[in-house]
Amino acid sequence: MFFFLYRNFIDRLVEDLIQESMSRGDFNNIKPSGKPLHERNPHYMDFTTYKINEILIDNGYIPEWIQIEKQIRESIEEARINLKRVFKKIASENSQSYDEQKTYLLNNTKWKQALEKFRVDIAEVNVNINKLNLIVPMLWKQQVHYNAEQEIAKIIALDPSKIELPLSEEELSLIHQQELNQRHQEWMNHQLNQRYSVFDAIRDLFQALRNFKV
Repeated sequence: MFFFLYRNFIDRLVEDLIQESMSRGDFNNIKPSGKPLHERNPHYMDFTTYKINEILIDNGYIPEWIQIEKQIRESIEEARINLKRVFKKIASENSQSYDEQKTYLLNNTKWKQALEKFRVDIAEVNVNINKLNLIVPMLWKQQVHYNAEQEIAKIIALDPSKIELPLSEEELSLIHQQELNQRHQEWMNHQLNQRYSVFDAIRDLFQALRNFKV
């Protein structure tokens, strides 16, 4: 019921925006008018769909499929980074050969937990891919499912020493705390210098008064 009402709302919104654009003359004198469809639409999209999306975006509305596509891209990247981070950390704990390292990984509790979470994350990404493929207006924008085991195999095949990762939240928090501590220390030093300067001024004043009396 909610989905039906939501679709009706979107349909009405699109219709209102189209009518508003027509009243403004947005559809008049379109530059590629009269030319083949693919020339006026570089994405080979149905022109009506293309124009509707353009109107929606111009009015601040982001189509749902674009939001889902962005979520898929960010989620898969985050899942890969998290697994690489665990892999690199565990690999740095020992200096075994590649085969010995694989055995060590298989028996490592943290690695098993990381794999379990990674598989769950990939499953969630694939659910979003299903949603995307149902509503994306262009066939070529559809995506295939990610294979968790293939992704894991690619990460294990990497050289841990050459894996470059963005800073984790803990590392960013530590850097931020260090910056705060440094600023606090600089402020304390400044206050201390100011205090000594005042004391020096008072001392010089008393010394000047004493010399004046003499």
